[in-house]
Amino acid sequence: MVSAAHQWREKGFFAVWTFYYPVIFIVSWKHNEKILGSKKFLDRGWPAGKLTHPFVGLLSLANAEWKARRNFVAPSYVPSVLEGFIPIILHQIDLMLDDLSVRVQTAGCSSILQDHIMTITLETSLGLKNVSDSLRIGIQQSSINFLDSQFDRIFRFYTWNEQFMKIYNWIYGIKDERETLKECARQIIKARIEEKNMDLNENGIRCPGAPRRRNQAFLDHMLDNYKNGQNVTSDGLKDLIGELLTIVGTSFETIVNSTMWFLHNMAHNPDIQEKLYDELLDFDEKNENMTISQINELTYLDQCVRESLRIHPPVATTPRMVDEDVDIDGQIIPKGALTSTFIYSIHRDEEIYPNPDKFDPSRFEPENFAKIPPGAYIPFGDGPRRCIGERLAMLESKLIFSNIIKRFRIEPLESEKSGVQIDLLTRPVKPLNFKFIPRDG
Repeated sequence: MVSAAHQWREKGFFAVWTFYYPVIFIVSWKHNEKILGSKKFLDRGWPAGKLTHPFVGLLSLANAEWKARRNFVAPSYVPSVLEGFIPIILHQIDLMLDDLSVRVQTAGCSSILQDHIMTITLETSLGLKNVSDSLRIGIQQSSINFLDSQFDRIFRFYTWNEQFMKIYNWIYGIKDERETLKECARQIIKARIEEKNMDLNENGIRCPGAPRRRNQAFLDHMLDNYKNGQNVTSDGLKDLIGELLTIVGTSFETIVNSTMWFLHNMAHNPDIQEKLYDELLDFDEKNENMTISQINELTYLDQCVRESLRIHPPVATTPRMVDEDVDIDGQIIPKGALTSTFIYSIHRDEEIYPNPDKFDPSRFEPENFAKIPPGAYIPFGDGPRRCIGERLAMLESKLIFSNIIKRFRIEPLESEKSGVQIDLLTRPVKPLNFKFIPRDG
């Protein structure tokens, strides 16, 4: 067994034999095409199922069900829809920057970012216009608590039995967040239906000036599927909660985390921060409005964002269940095995990224970016199950990062860089906090 495990490691992956089947950790970009890039392996396996159980969403569905749901959700993330999100995001960023000016010393920047980024998530992906604080806080806390508790259960197989967990929660007074999530979902459905009805007159015709419903948010597509939400079944409610958890787990929390790491990298690299600030100032002088095409012209911002996502990828690892035997460099990964592509390690391959722990945006200058082989840079995954919200995440991140840098100079509160804690996400070992120094003018 030892010699076999050594052979796996030499080929860029290693195996851990569990009580049921092997888990294969892939740590080399050279093998991504065989697993992540293959249409044969669309099942994320039991970790994804356990993470959102009993709710099902794009994160945990597999094969035909996943394809159908992805096709259903995809129209909510096309460029024409994202363009309409820019004013929504910018308005909330303005409020966030004001909060950072006033509350950062008492509330901490992480808490402030969470409040406003959750609002952005609800107003974009779910199309809600006026989100009450109580609803936002309810979704935010119950979703995060539920995902954290489910993540802990993945690694404790003795907790997989539902009856055992009910007794365990009762003994220790642990709250089951599932009922809270169901109530939040009902409130979201009700709120969105009321908003949509305000756009219609008594005859059900769109009022003059009301937004057209072409290119709808995800929630609108789902409500239309259930006749404007009037016939949402129990399974439909589970679908909505499953997608809520997907949105919170893969967009809200990851963007908060990515923003904190970006600020960390800027604070510890002041020369890079000032170079980015100069580009942003020059951009403002030439452009009155922000469009996606204009934002894409901010080349140094793009390089900084990509390097931040390389050195601190939002998701540290991505699983796949192998449906048939796979030959990788002469080593057979058996059918039924779970593979876990370790993105954090792949992004630190010294062959591709010399001095990998150094924050160096020049890695993503056009001529250098072109030399990075496929599979060696995968902050949003790879292949058919690449993150469907990648465009929205990049747009939102660039708007948040650029506006913070324009408004403040970021300095670290501590001289040493934070260590990294790896679970499902790439988290700092201890909370990150910064000095937000207002820039002149």
